[in-house]
Amino acid sequence: MMILVNGGSSSGKSAFAESLILEQDKRERAEENKTCPSWYLATMIAWDEECRERIRKHRNIRAEKNFRTIECPVDLETAEIPAGSRCLLECVSNLAANEMYRGDMKNPEEHAKERILAGIEKVRRKSGFFVIVTNDVSGDQGAYSEETEEYRNLLGEINIALAGEADEVYEVLCGIPVKIKTAEKNTAQREDKEKMEHMTDGITLITGGAHQGKAEFAMKRAVENREDRFICAADGEKTRFADAFNAEVILNLHIYIRRMIKDPDESGLRTEYPAGNEENCGDRAEACMYRFLDEILEKNPAAVITCDEIGCGIVPVDADDRLWREMTGDACQYLAARAGTVFRVVCGIPVLLKGGEQ
Repeated sequence: MMILVNGGSSSGKSAFAESLILEQDKRERAEENKTCPSWYLATMIAWDEECRERIRKHRNIRAEKNFRTIECPVDLETAEIPAGSRCLLECVSNLAANEMYRGDMKNPEEHAKERILAGIEKVRRKSGFFVIVTNDVSGDQGAYSEETEEYRNLLGEINIALAGEADEVYEVLCGIPVKIKTAEKNTAQREDKEKMEHMTDGITLITGGAHQGKAEFAMKRAVENREDRFICAADGEKTRFADAFNAEVILNLHIYIRRMIKDPDESGLRTEYPAGNEENCGDRAEACMYRFLDEILEKNPAAVITCDEIGCGIVPVDADDRLWREMTGDACQYLAARAGTVFRVVCGIPVLLKGGEQ
């Protein structure tokens, strides 16, 4: 059994993951009448004395709960655990950073994903009950450097791969675990497919954090009921606004909105505000956005649209960033109210929010 636990900072994911191990420990004691330790695979690097003291404190607390700690900030596949044991890996976000920036090899980022997944697979094969904690770092727009964006992408790809292999996946919000993938996955997948086959009326809106697998799901969704399997995709990163009116898939709606804020005239859409007018730029951008959305709904009523969640995190200082966040949230609300189906993708797993049988 492998369980993935995902959540933001201080969401309660660690406590929930630990509770899964403790519950399994109780079950094994009752069934087998024996006591074996659980293994905690720790990935944090002790950078200073404060960090070392925190690690010592946590190790002592875990020891009282029948945990034994193995320090494995890198090279997880070297961790030695007893066959059939209970293991808790915390956390993948630390492991990804450590492997990506380790100083004992040249270009460590090139194969960081492969090293991490190979190590996790080795632990999975040897353990009997394996819980993995990972971080969600995808929910705000941020002003990230290229290097930081590479890290976010790496962690997103790893989380998607782990969720695909896990028997169960949880997202923890405010201390409440929400199961988004169940152990009865074959039955669930058949039921989900049957539901999705009937979700053809109106647009499909797909939202979620960055690097969560929205584009891949959108492409699959768009070809489900097509015989030729060929589709056209518009992308806010690189295509014209007009392309969104006849493409089966519209990717990165939030980037289209960003472009409107930067230059409302680029959209080529007419509004009550005259082109080239530098006054009321925010109002002009907002008017362009709603005109853009209305034309999509009118001209492309079966479109599959992806949009990043960018409303989490601290409110940006920059006025344009604040406007971008607000307009993107407004756009998602506007489309969701008119959509036939709405999904939120977490670690590559589509969660149905609207449409089908709720």
